[in-house]
Amino acid sequence: MRSHPEGHVAGSLLVGLLALGCSAPPGPVPAGTSRLDVGVEAVEVEIWGHGEPWIVCVAGVGGSLHSFDPIREGLGARGTALRYSRAGHDSSTYSHGPKDFEAILEELEGVVDAAGVPDGFVLVGHSFGGLITRAFATRHPEKVAGLLSIDPTFEDYLEVLEPLVLGARQLERASFEGSDEQAFVDEYEALFGVWDSPERWSEWFSYPASVPHIVLTSTRIGRHPMRGSAEVMQARLEAQARTIARSSLAIQIPTAESGHGVHHQEPGLTLEALDRLLESLDPAPTR
Repeated sequence: MRSHPEGHVAGSLLVGLLALGCSAPPGPVPAGTSRLDVGVEAVEVEIWGHGEPWIVCVAGVGGSLHSFDPIREGLGARGTALRYSRAGHDSSTYSHGPKDFEAILEELEGVVDAAGVPDGFVLVGHSFGGLITRAFATRHPEKVAGLLSIDPTFEDYLEVLEPLVLGARQLERASFEGSDEQAFVDEYEALFGVWDSPERWSEWFSYPASVPHIVLTSTRIGRHPMRGSAEVMQARLEAQARTIARSSLAIQIPTAESGHGVHHQEPGLTLEALDRLLESLDPAPTR
């Protein structure tokens, strides 16, 4: 496993996958691990748990469904959970070449449609996944009941941190340059594409105030320069607060006990945050 300042890569393959047809099913895909046809790719998806709400999990750079292993059981105890590995990761195919942020967003749309996820679901996004879930809620607010972001990156990441960290851009590019994992490199380039496109931020990240949003923020100073001082971590805290400011219900939960992988190091806190979000939904979900 390789960790990165803004991404998480995880890896073992699952076996016994069920190949499904390319058209969206009339109802939700049965529980278990499947490969769904999403565009030209076969995307590995796992569905477990039961009842409402549906909880759809979106990983950071590296796109593996295994990012959510530490909270898997808790997610399934709270509703019907879905997680997936983006194209090129785990058993998901990757055949069509480089993908930008729009293509990654469209992949999530395709997964939701192919799996038959009913409207009114909760999105849980870690790191880069926090950008993807906010963009999905902006494009499809009628589908999304709420957002939980786990130490998410933010669109003005470099704008915020370059004044504080010498060589910030180069440090981030060093996280993937030279990698032979093409899907991983392409996702990081897609992330840079967001950071470097301020003219599109309003288009991508303007979901309505009616969508409640909770963010878990790591404040622990780390060894990497992009997390290496109190000043940097304070800037991250303030930037993540801005990502939820448009929501009528906006809650930020800081933690100094975890690094970037809050759901790995504090799974209990992550599930408590999810419970707060679920309790805010109206009507109350069936557990």
